[in-house]
Amino acid sequence: FWAVAIANGSCTPEAAAMSFLTSGEYLAKESDNGQYMNTLYRTFMGREAEANGMAYWLDVLFNNMTRESVLVEFTKAPEFQTIKQQYGLQ
Repeated sequence: FWAVAIANGSCTPEAAAMSFLTSGEYLAKESDNGQYMNTLYRTFMGREAEANGMAYWLDVLFNNMTRESVLVEFTKAPEFQTIKQQYGLQ
């Protein structure tokens, strides 16, 4: 479903990711902020988090941003833009 929706343009990769990471199924996993950040790094950057980046984003999460807001910031990452381009997505 999601692959077809992204391919035909009825859903952006960013909207699909938001749907997955805010779904009841994902929330039921009760991941902590570190696990959540690992998911974002793997999904949007295609790599593991480096120590400084992880520390920065954990501080942001603990102090002033929601998970959804951090997710939006990750969708803007140059690494994610490169991943999308590799699949012919915009």
